[in-house]
Amino acid sequence: MNRAIVGSGILIIALACAVYGNSLHGAFIWDDIPVIRDNPDIRSPAGAKDIFTKSLGAAYGLKGSFYRPLYVFTYSLNYLFSTLDVRAIHLTNIAVHILTALTLFWLITVLFGDRTLSLCTAIFFVVHPAHTEAVSYMAGRVDPLVTLFILLSLIWYVKIRQDKEKIFYILFSVSYAAALLCKENALILPALMLICRPTVPKQKTGKWNAFTIVIVISFLYIAARLKILGEAPSQIQALASPLDRLPGFFAAIAEYIRILIAPIGLHMEYGNPRFSFIDPRVISGLLLTGVLLFFAVRNRKTRPIESLGILWFFIALVPVSNLYPLPFFMAEHYLYLPSIGFFLLLASWCANFYKRKQHAVYAAIVAIGIAGSFGFLTVRQNGYWADPIRFYERTLHFAPDSARIYNNLANCYRDIGQNEKARALYKKALEINPRSAEAYNNLAIMTRCSGKAQEAIALYRNALEIDPRYANAHANLGIALYETGDIEGAIAAYRKALEINPKRADVFYNLGIACHAVGRAEEAIDAYEKAARIDPGDAAILINLSDAYRQAGRMQDAIGVLKKAIVVDPGSAISYNNLGLLYYIENDYILARRYLDKARQLGHAVNRDIMNGLEMSGEKK
Repeated sequence: MNRAIVGSGILIIALACAVYGNSLHGAFIWDDIPVIRDNPDIRSPAGAKDIFTKSLGAAYGLKGSFYRPLYVFTYSLNYLFSTLDVRAIHLTNIAVHILTALTLFWLITVLFGDRTLSLCTAIFFVVHPAHTEAVSYMAGRVDPLVTLFILLSLIWYVKIRQDKEKIFYILFSVSYAAALLCKENALILPALMLICRPTVPKQKTGKWNAFTIVIVISFLYIAARLKILGEAPSQIQALASPLDRLPGFFAAIAEYIRILIAPIGLHMEYGNPRFSFIDPRVISGLLLTGVLLFFAVRNRKTRPIESLGILWFFIALVPVSNLYPLPFFMAEHYLYLPSIGFFLLLASWCANFYKRKQHAVYAAIVAIGIAGSFGFLTVRQNGYWADPIRFYERTLHFAPDSARIYNNLANCYRDIGQNEKARALYKKALEINPRSAEAYNNLAIMTRCSGKAQEAIALYRNALEIDPRYANAHANLGIALYETGDIEGAIAAYRKALEINPKRADVFYNLGIACHAVGRAEEAIDAYEKAARIDPGDAAILINLSDAYRQAGRMQDAIGVLKKAIVVDPGSAISYNNLGLLYYIENDYILARRYLDKARQLGHAVNRDIMNGLEMSGEKK
């Protein structure tokens, strides 16, 4: 391999590591919690089936309009090798970002044969701070993944046009299918192929056509998506019609271009406000769109690189234009794929000046200065993502009327024990949005934890009046009812929560406890077994299941489950103690003494009379 190519790759990798190295310890923020931390589907091999056969929100009881199985499956791989280690998750995000940048370098090289252009484009892409929302945000991985597979698809498309080898058709098909299984915006691949097509003259004829493959795969994907998602309603509260949302698209274009040129004031919460066509931001976006598209079309043959960059930017923005309802009228991670067009445009100017000998030094200084400025801002932006409280407080500066941010910030303060501050923030969230079921639920959690179970029950019921299918509120209501002695009410609440979301191991666990309390042994066993299937790595579930087996007279099942608990948590003193007691009941005194001694070594208070009896006994089973 050419040394220049290797050196370019090493430089891209080094820059990515330099600017994202301080993101490795960032905590779970926002959608990281439902998508990764609390997602039962990523915790066991059995969950993989549901990842590929249900919507993105099915794991937490929601009917959604997003189908992104390959994206979610990557978190299953993270969990398999490192459970919920945030460093491993962040490192994976950085690795995907690096692979995307390297693939971008490769694509620009095969399109234009200009390594200076390719290197500049990839460097600007890899260090730009707008991408922190897709890289430093653990749940943001979807955009780098889909972009990686789209770029690979385009490379194989170029190879197909140059050489009709079957392997390129296979690689093209696999890459495009993978892109679709990451995110639905991969459907724009045909448009990107069309704008790249003139730069790669066709050299051979062949029976197969790449566009035919795209059409077939797209049809199969859409059919599968419709079957899996059905007529699931969108969870997004959108303006009435695409025409109402159109001005927001042009306002977003103006802001996107501003962010790419001057990436300061980056934040997460842009909301979905209503715009009119006389808004200055909308007018600016319209003018920029008109001028840039006119330039791109007019100079399609004379300035192909700049033309491709502009067309790429606008085509890649179409899926996130909010003409189809989206959570926000704009978001920084929406820029991940479109930004390639901007960086290609910027790199072409730098490369053109660099090739002029009298301007080469100045061009290099300017390019290094731009990349250095972007990199500095990226490192600083990572600091906000690393600390949830800092992140939400900073976001409030840009979105002071966001009930969601107040609610999330309150959760952070609640988690560190600053309950009064959290309570005030929950109330602020409810002032802004009195219909926030989540804020009622979270305020109720705090109220229950402070010993006011009856008051908490009323708050949970408020949440459920707003959203009767709010599984968390049903589950938490069950806990409060159990604490007040209403066991049957708690069981009913748990069952309702599980009807909405049957993948809550913690709710099955609590249901088992409640059923056990009223003497429903078989129902308790059934609940614990389901909890253990969902989360086989929770020793507490296995311990309770063992106890339920013991009470039902199923001693061998009880012993087997405790052995699994010890494998899951070798430091669980209670598992060793309970296992020792079971062997004592079974008259296997050798094993009883072995496990009880281990429990005592781990600090568990072992029954003295049993230990004395074992010391005096010389019997063996």
